[in-house]
Amino acid sequence: MTSTNSPARIFLAFVLVLPAAMLLAAIASPWVQALLDPVAQFPLHRIFSRLTMLGVIACTIWLLIRQRLLQRELLGFNRPWPQFLQRLLIGLLAGLALMVLALVPLFLLDLRMWSGRFPADSGALPALILKGLGSGLLVALIEETFFRGAMQGALQR
Repeated sequence: MTSTNSPARIFLAFVLVLPAAMLLAAIASPWVQALLDPVAQFPLHRIFSRLTMLGVIACTIWLLIRQRLLQRELLGFNRPWPQFLQRLLIGLLAGLALMVLALVPLFLLDLRMWSGRFPADSGALPALILKGLGSGLLVALIEETFFRGAMQGALQR
């Protein structure tokens, strides 16, 4: 292993992806907002957060390719589909159970209140549930792929 591929340097590269993406997003956000202004008006913080996400994804993919880490086995996708889906379902159910255990006492102690944005009609509830499940699964998939897959795989090499 050369000094340029030491675990400390690879770890530092992964850690610096977010600040680098945030810096680039901060520089580009006003320009993107000005370009989008004729189409629709978006708050600057929203443009910044979206550009940061895109920057993190792009920089991470570039880093994975550069370090030759873009492999199914290293990223944690080497299991057969039935086993992968079974583990995904177990993780989803465990996460929901933990959220219920964390939220119930907060509501019982009046430390949390129901949001006023909660849909009054039952027709909008399935869409809200699907949106929550979709964003939760997507975030979990991205985080697990990044931390347990790419970063841990890089450090173990």
